[in-house]
Amino acid sequence: MINAADIVSRVRTKYESESTTRWTGARILEAINEGLDDLSLETGFYERHVSVPVQAGLQYYDLRGFTPETVLSVTSIYNTSRQDWLVPTTAEELDLFNPMWEDSTGDPQKYFLRGIYWFGVWPKASSTATGYLQVYFQGLAPHFLHNQSVLDDLPDDWVPALED
Repeated sequence: MINAADIVSRVRTKYESESTTRWTGARILEAINEGLDDLSLETGFYERHVSVPVQAGLQYYDLRGFTPETVLSVTSIYNTSRQDWLVPTTAEELDLFNPMWEDSTGDPQKYFLRGIYWFGVWPKASSTATGYLQVYFQGLAPHFLHNQSVLDDLPDDWVPALED
């Protein structure tokens, strides 16, 4: 676990730019945060989950408002009422097996994505459904905002990538 000031110091040492004339601390921190975004996108190391309440008759769920981070991709969904993982599928695949799949109700068993923030479930929850859908996703790691910022989830061996 390393703070932003240490990374900035290591960058200055590595690139022999001890003076702030050419590279200010703020500019180096901005470049480090850009590198952090790239690491998040390429590796998916920043994984989180949110609990979305199951709502009767709701086919499509919007993750905005549930996730504090920017969502890159949904990786899996767990149904707490069934104590089971939902199976990923597509709406096209559901159309092949049952053209009237949107009318089905019950406990959600499958999920499909509709963009970054939207996902659908099949079947949609019945009026007696309870519980939560725990949505696991990869997101953009939070930026270093000041010199004492620390990102606990960043593996130490990835710090050289940020320095570069």
